Amino acid sequence: MVRGSAPSDPEGAFRWLLQGGRISDCQIGERPKDGTSDFRAIDWSRVYDALFAEHYNTPDDAREIFSQFVEGADGRVNWAHLCLGELAKQRLVSTIITTNFDQLVLAGLVRSGVLPVVCDGIESLTRIRGTPRHPQLIELHGSRHTYRLRNAPEDLAALLNDAQAIAAIESLFQELRVFVVVGYGGRETGVMDLLINAARHFTDKRLFWALHGSDPAALSDKARDLLATSRNSALLIGQDADSLFLHLLRELSVGAPETIRDPLFLARLHAKQLAQHDPVQVAEAATIGATIERHRSEIVAMAEALNRHRQKQTATETALAKARELRLAGNHVEALKILRAAAKQSKSIAVWQETAEVADEIAETAADREPLEAAVSAWRQVIKLMEKEGRIFDRLSWAAAQYSLGKALRFLGERESGTARLEEAIAAFRDALKERTRERVPLHWATTQNSLGNALAALGERESGTARLEEAVAAYRAALKEWTRERVPLDWAVTQNNLGTALWTLGERESRTVRLEEAVAAYREALKERTRERAPLQWAATQNNLGAALQTLGVRANDAARLEEAVVAHREALEEYTRERAPLDWAMSQNNLGSALQRLGARESSTARLGEAVAAFRNALKERTRERVPLDWASTQNNLGNALKILGERESGTERLEEAIAAYRKALEEFTPQSTSHYFGLVQHNLERAEKLLAERRK
Repeated sequence: MVRGSAPSDPEGAFRWLLQGGRISDCQIGERPKDGTSDFRAIDWSRVYDALFAEHYNTPDDAREIFSQFVEGADGRVNWAHLCLGELAKQRLVSTIITTNFDQLVLAGLVRSGVLPVVCDGIESLTRIRGTPRHPQLIELHGSRHTYRLRNAPEDLAALLNDAQAIAAIESLFQELRVFVVVGYGGRETGVMDLLINAARHFTDKRLFWALHGSDPAALSDKARDLLATSRNSALLIGQDADSLFLHLLRELSVGAPETIRDPLFLARLHAKQLAQHDPVQVAEAATIGATIERHRSEIVAMAEALNRHRQKQTATETALAKARELRLAGNHVEALKILRAAAKQSKSIAVWQETAEVADEIAETAADREPLEAAVSAWRQVIKLMEKEGRIFDRLSWAAAQYSLGKALRFLGERESGTARLEEAIAAFRDALKERTRERVPLHWATTQNSLGNALAALGERESGTARLEEAVAAYRAALKEWTRERVPLDWAVTQNNLGTALWTLGERESRTVRLEEAVAAYREALKERTRERAPLQWAATQNNLGAALQTLGVRANDAARLEEAVVAHREALEEYTRERAPLDWAMSQNNLGSALQRLGARESSTARLGEAVAAFRNALKERTRERVPLDWASTQNNLGNALKILGERESGTERLEEAIAAYRKALEEFTPQSTSHYFGLVQHNLERAEKLLAERRK
C-alpha cells in the first residue's frame, strides 16, 4: 500500500512506484524513445501481473490482498446476479464461468433456490460437464475461500497447457448453443487462449460479447479473436449488465426474478425444505417440532400481512404493479390492456407514462398502427398532466416526453399517406430542443437533432420543394458536432447514414451531381463503423442506401459502372436482409435492386436485366402491401410499371403495356395531388406515356 507523500490516484501511484524502483518496468512495457520515464499509456493488465509477480507472489499473500477487496462486496448481490440465478433456476442457463474471486454469482444462485455444482479453481475442472444435469459454477481462478488462487501470470499461462482445463472447456463448447460474455475485459491471456482454442473447433456456435462502453475499439484483441472463431458472433455495444439482463428476461418471457417478485420466496422455500423431526426421544422431539412449527407459522403470518398490505393498495397502484410484472415477463399486450383500463380512471403521470412506453415497445414489431396511435395519445396525456400539475418545472422530463411523442408521431406519419403527423412530430422535436440544449445535455441534444432530421427528411420526400430536406441536412450536421466517431462511433455512423439519405434525396431533385457525390461519401463513412460483423442489419441498411445513391448518380452521369456498383450493393444488402429475418427491409432492397437492374436493362439490347427487374419488383410487393405500407406499395407499383413499359416498347404485343398501365393506376390510388403532389405528377406522366404507346400499338 502506498502511503506518505505518494499520490493517491492510480496513474500517479503507478508512476511513483516505477520511479522509486518499487516495480520493474521491464514487465510493464517499453519506455518512450526519448528516454524519459513518462509512459504515454499504461497497460493496467500488465501492471496487475507485475504487482503479483513481484509483491504478492505466495498463495497466502494473494488470498490476503483479495480478501481485503472482496470481503465487503460478498453480500451486495445486484440485479444481474439475481437474474443469473433465475435463469439457472428455469434451466435457461446451465453453466456460468467467472474469473472473479468474490461469491456474488454463487449468492445470486442461492437466493434463487439453486445450489450449483461448484468448480473452485483449476484443480476441480474434472467436475464440470458439457451437458450438466444441475447448474454449474466454474470459478477459474478460484474463490477467495479456495486453497490457492490462480491469478499470477504463470498460473494463467499454464491454463493453456492444462489437460483438464482444455478437456473441460472443449466439452462445454461442444454442447453449448449460446455463449454470452458479460462484464469481462478479456485481457487475461491464459483464460482467453483457453476459450479461443476450444471455440476454433466449433465455428457454428453463437457467441455474444457484451461491451460496457460504446466504443468498439476498446474491445481487447483476445476478445476479437474469440468472436472471429464463429460465423455466428456479435458484439453488443454499451451494455450495462443490469439493463442487459432486464431486456434478456423480457425477451425470454421470464419476468422479474422470483426472489424479487415474492419477498417471502426464500423463507417459504426454506420452510418447505426443513426435514421432519425424528421422534426417537419424545422430549427432544417435542421441542424440535414446536420450534419448526413456530418458524412455519411466522412465515404464514408474514404472508397474511403482505396480502393485507397489497389489498390496501389503490386500484391504480395494483394495476401498475401487475402491468410492470407482465412487461418484465414479455407480455406487453396484456400489460397494455391493464394500463389503458387504469389510465381511463387515473390522472397519474406514472400510469400514463408506463402506458406510452409499453405501446411504444409493441409498436416496434407490430404491423398495424393501433399501438402507435395509443402511444401518441398516452404521451400527449403525460405532457398535459405534467403541465397541469405544475411539473413543467421539471424541464428535462417534459422535454423527454416531447421527444418520445415526436418519435411515435414520426413512425405513425411514415405509415400514413398524409403529412399532418410528420408536421406534428417536427413540432414536438423542436419543443424538446427548447430544453435539451447543447450546453445542458449535449448527447441528448444530438439525439433529438438526429430524430428531427429524420422527420424533416420524411416530410421532405413527400413535398416537391427542397426546403425540408435542406433543414434535415442541417439537423444531421448539427448532431454530428456531438455524435463524433471517437465519442459514440455507432451513433456517428447512424447519423452519417441518415445524412447520406437526405443528400441523396436532394440530389435526385437537382441537375448537378454534387449532392449525390456527398451522399455516397456519407454512406461510405457510415460503413467504416457499420460493419457486417459488428452490426449486420445496419450494415445491410447502409449498403442498400449506398446502392440507391450510386444508381441515381449512375443515371445522372450516364455511368454504367456506377449502376453495376449499385446492383452489387443491393445484392450484398439482401445477404442479411432476408424475407424471414426482416420482411419489409427485404422488400425495400428487392425494390431498389429492381430499379438498378431496370436502369441497366434500359441501356442494353437484351431484355434479361428488365426481366430480373420485374421479378424483383414483384418480390417486393409480396411484403410491401397497400394495407401495411401504402406509400411504399404505390412507389413499387410505379417502378413495376416503368420496367413493364420498357419491355412493352420492345415487344410486339400489348400485354406488357396493359400490365404497366394497371400498375400505374394502382400507384395513383395512394399518390394523390393533395398528399403527395410530387409523386402524383411523376406517376401521372408515366401513365399518360404508357396509354399513348398502347393506343399507338392498337392502331
